Amino acid sequence: MSLHVPAIRTNTIKRSGSGSSLRHSSVEHENDLQPVTRSRRNSDSSLTSPRTLETPSPTTTTPHAHSQTTLYAGPAHKPFTVPTDTLQSQSPYFQRLLSETPDPTPEQTTFEDVDEAGMKLFCAWVKEGDDGAAFRIPPRDWHEVGMLLAGYVVAWKFGGEGPRGVGGGEGKEKRKERRKGKAVSLFRLKLSPKQPSSPAYDQTPTVIDLIRTHYHSADLTAPPYRLEYITRYAPGSLMQRFLFSTAAYRCLSSSSSVSNSPANSPSAAPSPDPAISEAMKTMFLKTPNLAVEFIEALIRVHREGCRDARKGLSCPEWHVHERTKVCPRGFVEAWEGE
Repeated sequence: MSLHVPAIRTNTIKRSGSGSSLRHSSVEHENDLQPVTRSRRNSDSSLTSPRTLETPSPTTTTPHAHSQTTLYAGPAHKPFTVPTDTLQSQSPYFQRLLSETPDPTPEQTTFEDVDEAGMKLFCAWVKEGDDGAAFRIPPRDWHEVGMLLAGYVVAWKFGGEGPRGVGGGEGKEKRKERRKGKAVSLFRLKLSPKQPSSPAYDQTPTVIDLIRTHYHSADLTAPPYRLEYITRYAPGSLMQRFLFSTAAYRCLSSSSSVSNSPANSPSAAPSPDPAISEAMKTMFLKTPNLAVEFIEALIRVHREGCRDARKGLSCPEWHVHERTKVCPRGFVEAWEGE
C-alpha cells in the first residue's frame, strides 16, 4: 500500500498554551508527521526488524567506544545525541546494533526516512524518561495527537516496548536507581495531578492511554487518515487495533432516523447520519486492505456487544506485559464517575 504523509517541519516539541496557531486543515492528513521507515543508507545492515529480534540477555554487557550515540534523522540528517547505555537498554534494535558494533559508523545510525519530530520525541524520552516536561499532559487537539503518533511509530520501528505498554528493558537494579523502583517504559508518560483535565494516575500512562483519554473526553473516533497512517507505519500494533475499534464503534452506534414506512415509500426519510462517511468509502476504494481491517474490527466490536474501546480499563487489554507485572488497579480512568 502506498501512503504519502508529508512531514511537518517542526523544530520543537514544546506545546503552545493556545491552540489558535493549530487551525484545523481542510485535509488533516497533510499535517501528520511522517514516521520512520528503514533508511536506505543502512539498508544493507544485517539487522532485521526490531520486532523480530531476540533481545540479548540483560546480564550481558558490551563495552562501547563512546558514552553517547548520535542518531541522524530525515533527509537533512539532523543529529540527535543520546546516552548509549540508555538507548541500548530501551530499544532492542539499538541493543542489537550496539552489541554487534560498539563503535557504529554514521551511516549505521542515519535514518533518512525518520521524521525529525518523531525522532525528537523518541530521543527526549530516552534522555528524560517519564519525567520529561513534554510528556505530562494528554493531547489537546489533532496536531498533538499526530505528534504522539509520530513518536509512537518511531519507537515501534525501533522496538521500543513502552508504546505497547510494556516495561522497559533495563535490569531491575538499574530501573530502581533511575526511577526509584518504578518500571520504566518507553513513552509511559506521566500525567500531572495538578492538571484539572487529567485523571489522577498512580501509574504513569502510555501513549495509547493518553490518546484514549483525549478521544473519550472529546468524543472522537479515528478518521480515515489516522487509519491509513497507523496501518502504514505500525501494522499489528495495539494502537492500530484501538483506532480501528473506535471507527467501527462509531459506525455501529451512529444515529439514524427510524421510520415505520416501507423503504420505497415517499415518506421514508434518508438517514441524517450515514454509518460510513464518503471519506471512509474513498479510502476503502483506494486501499482495499484497509476495508478488510475495518470489517474485522466491525465484527469484533459487534461480538463484544458494541463495546466502546475508549472506555474500560487500560490494562491488560491495551497494555502488553512481557517482562513486567500487570498494572495495579490504582488510578481513576477518564470515564469513571459518569
